[in-house]
Amino acid sequence: MKNARLLNKTTRSRPGRSQSFEAKILASRPLWPRGLNITGKNAINFRYYAIVCVVSMQTTQIMRTKIYWLDVPERIKYKLVMLIYRCPHNKAPRCLMDHCTSVSDVAYRQRLRSAIMSEVSVPRHRLSTYGRRAFAVAGPTIWNFLLEDMRDTDVSEDSYRQSLKTFLFAQY
Repeated sequence: MKNARLLNKTTRSRPGRSQSFEAKILASRPLWPRGLNITGKNAINFRYYAIVCVVSMQTTQIMRTKIYWLDVPERIKYKLVMLIYRCPHNKAPRCLMDHCTSVSDVAYRQRLRSAIMSEVSVPRHRLSTYGRRAFAVAGPTIWNFLLEDMRDTDVSEDSYRQSLKTFLFAQY
C-alpha cells in the first residue's frame, strides 16, 4: 500500500516544470511492451515500467550532453581503436601488438589499395560467435571501418583521442 501511495506522489505533475511526468510517459509509449494491460494489478507494474523508461532516457541524455560519455557500444569501439592506435607506437601490450599487422607489412599485399590506406589485416575466424569478438578480429575490423583521415597514426595521442571521441559522438 505504501508503494502505491509513493507512486501516486511521484506521478503527479509538478508545477514549474516544462513537461509533466505523464507527458513524458506518453512520449515513451513506443518503448512499452505490446499488449500491456494497464488496469487492475498491472497498474503498479505499468507505473514502475514508465518510471524506469523516463529515468533511463534522461540518464542517457545527461550522459551524452553534460558528462560527454559514450554509450557502451561506442565506448567499446573507442577502447579498441585506442589499443590499435597504440600498437605501432609500442605502447600496447606485446600480446596485442602481435595481432596488429599492417597490410603494407605483408609481402603479397603491398600493392593493394588497402596497403596505401593504412589498414590493418584482419585474420579469418571460424566461430561466428566468439571469433568476431576476439581482439585479433574486432580491433582491426573497427579500425578499417574508420575514415581514412582517422587512421593517421602520426598525430599525437591526446589529439587523436579527442578527434576519435568527436567522431563517435557525431554518429549519434
